[in-house]
Amino acid sequence: MGKRTTRLARGAFAGVLATIPMTAVMELWHRRLPLRQRDPLPPAQITNSLLASVDLHDNLTSDQKLPLV
Repeated sequence: MGKRTTRLARGAFAGVLATIPMTAVMELWHRRLPLRQRDPLPPAQITNSLLASVDLHDNLTSDQKLPLV
């Protein structure tokens, strides 16, 4: 493996590793919010906006959207 590939692999691994605790904290804090303030988390908001912009939001079921969020 070249130096560049090794650096890219390390960076990708570090990103995944950092995402795990960040996601856990976001989920825990989201559950502590009052019910009226529990809007979808940012990844879901972004996915829903993108689906709406390409007219797919209403065409997909909740089960089909779940892996996208």
